[in-house]
Amino acid sequence: MLCKVGGYVVRRHNAYRDELARLLTEPCAVASGVLIEQNAPNTPSENMRPDIVFHDFHSRVRHIDVDVCTPYQSRSTQQYRPGALIEQLEAVKRRKYRHLPLIPAVFSHLGRLGTGITGLLKLVYRGQDEQQRSDSINLAYQFLACTLQRHNVALLASSNTLIASK
Repeated sequence: MLCKVGGYVVRRHNAYRDELARLLTEPCAVASGVLIEQNAPNTPSENMRPDIVFHDFHSRVRHIDVDVCTPYQSRSTQQYRPGALIEQLEAVKRRKYRHLPLIPAVFSHLGRLGTGITGLLKLVYRGQDEQQRSDSINLAYQFLACTLQRHNVALLASSNTLIASK
C-alpha cells in the first residue's frame, strides 16, 4: 500500500485529486476557477505546491492538498483510535502550507474522510436547498470512495507481479 515501485500509489493520489477537481467543477458546486497544479517529478518537498486551487463562493482563493494515508505509514503511532492518523496528516499539511488558505483533503486507504474534506464538500455544495445539498454530498462521497477503491484494487493486483519480479 506504500510501495512507490510501479507508480500505483502516485496514480491513486492523482486519480483522487482529479476526481475531487471534477466534483468542484460540477454545475451544482459553487467553486469556480478550479486549477490542478502539477509539481515536477523531482521537486524538493519545501517547494511543493498544493494539488488544487479554486475560488470559493466569496471569490476567495482556496488551496487543497490531497493525500491518502494508511496505518502502515507510521508504525510507531501510539494513537489507535479511528481517524487519528488522518488528523495527524491534516495537521502536518496545515503546518506545511501555513502561509496559504489550505483545506487538507485526507482520506484513509479504506475510505474514511478527514474533517477537511467533509468541510470542503459542505462549502462547495452550499448553494442548494437542504435535500439537494445532502444528495450532492452523498454522491460526492460515493464518487471519491469508488475512485479510491478502484485504485486500491489496481495497486494490490499489481503487487503480485511486482513482488514476483524482484
